[in-house]
Amino acid sequence: PLWCMAFDSLGAAGILSVAATANLPIDVDVLGDLPTGCTSPYLLGVTNLTRKNKKAASAAWGKESIDLGAYGDGVFSTAASNGYDAFGGTSFAAPEVTGAIALLYAAPCPSLLSLTKNDPAAAALRVKKWIMESATPNAALQSITRSGGRLNLGTLLQAYEEECPACPAPFAVEAT
Repeated sequence: PLWCMAFDSLGAAGILSVAATANLPIDVDVLGDLPTGCTSPYLLGVTNLTRKNKKAASAAWGKESIDLGAYGDGVFSTAASNGYDAFGGTSFAAPEVTGAIALLYAAPCPSLLSLTKNDPAAAALRVKKWIMESATPNAALQSITRSGGRLNLGTLLQAYEEECPACPAPFAVEAT
């Protein structure tokens, strides 16, 4: 209980946490997992998907504990001896969700900035709601995660822009 209460305390300060679930083929609602078994509204539990939109065989799930999936199988990353290699696991899926959160907070949306200053806990919950509602339905996750879907950054940004029409347009953008 103390571990899980920490997420509530962080959330009260406006911090939305993201956690990778277990790299085991288990239902964490039945067998448990920390931290994804915590029931804090300020925690997003993430499982991982393959490139074929299937839940990775080695990834845990939980209809009550795991919020959504993200790609985390066969992720190309740096490896030993100045090389690159494919890796996988829920720890590769969770950073995608973390990056989506960071992108929303980094965008110049006056209404989100105001909410973050005046009620940081509500801002964190609003960001979580955007992520959950913009998840793309995924048959492999339908009955085993809360959203039944996977992270969709494009849909998330569209929903964000619809709720933030006063967002200033990007400036000084240059492609080379």
